[in-house]
Amino acid sequence: MVPKIHQAAISYPFKKNFLMNGKSNGLGLIFHSLKVFSYSLCLYFLFPIATILWHNKEVSYKLVETSALVLLCDKGVSYQTPLSKKFLSSLDTSAGESIYNCYSDYFSEISRIITNRKYITHKFCSQFLKRHGSSAQLIFLACGWDPVLIKMQELFPKNKIFGIDSQVKEPEELTKKILPISSISYLKADITDSKEWLKDLVQKGWNPSHPTGLVIEGITYYIPPSLFWKNISPLKKACSSSFSICGDFLVPLNKKYVSEKGLKMGQLIFETIKNKCQIENYYNYSQEDINERILSLGFSSLSLTNFEDVELERFGVCKNWNEKDCYLHFFSTHV
Repeated sequence: MVPKIHQAAISYPFKKNFLMNGKSNGLGLIFHSLKVFSYSLCLYFLFPIATILWHNKEVSYKLVETSALVLLCDKGVSYQTPLSKKFLSSLDTSAGESIYNCYSDYFSEISRIITNRKYITHKFCSQFLKRHGSSAQLIFLACGWDPVLIKMQELFPKNKIFGIDSQVKEPEELTKKILPISSISYLKADITDSKEWLKDLVQKGWNPSHPTGLVIEGITYYIPPSLFWKNISPLKKACSSSFSICGDFLVPLNKKYVSEKGLKMGQLIFETIKNKCQIENYYNYSQEDINERILSLGFSSLSLTNFEDVELERFGVCKNWNEKDCYLHFFSTHV
């Protein structure tokens, strides 16, 4: 007689074949027991491995439309360092596809504008950190999911990098996964309220007596000028060492500042973003206006760069493009 505990573990076919009239077929029972044992052994070793793989699987972070759109347009061109590529590969940019697909007539041109914008921004960051050494600091206002923080830390591991935005929990989480030990600090704050984030910035490790570079890429056209620029002045005044700034701005969308081609692209892009992302408005600046605003902050000079200048620097030639075709211009103070 087979004990009841063994019978419960034996499948019906084995019961039928090897348990007849209460008598067991000894050879069959041994064979089945070995089979069950081998299955148990496999589960014993494979289950922990499967658990580890499950917990360490790649997590994809879903971006909002505008953040996703910029990275879709860049196509990874600006993030070729190993860790910035890893950061980028963890991001879900599908939210930006509906807007991106609206630009089918200008895919090439828009991608060129975004990669040039990032080229000039990353150049400023690298030059600033190289010139001022390991004590130099970078602050990225409205940093979002930009992999540039990882990229700069990768290239300049001794420098402090700060990212300020209204939502930083998940970018910070991903950054720590990729680079557990780093000098990158995230700060959750309203970027239009410097009184709120200046004190917190010091607590996070920003040193006002060390050289500071402020990056305001891709945000001047979404925030009312009356709110935005008044927040730069307190930061500059708080910094007792060298202070530099770089960013970009949207020129007025009329034929005085842009060509017919630039006008069509600019209106298509910003009207689409405004409607799909429910942004109340977007804001323009002439070169004279930007120059006046930057000089009023106490800077002695300003460098203005247009699309054609960047193309010539990157490739030695600017094909099928003239100075007025681009609706974005770039600016920086001397590093």
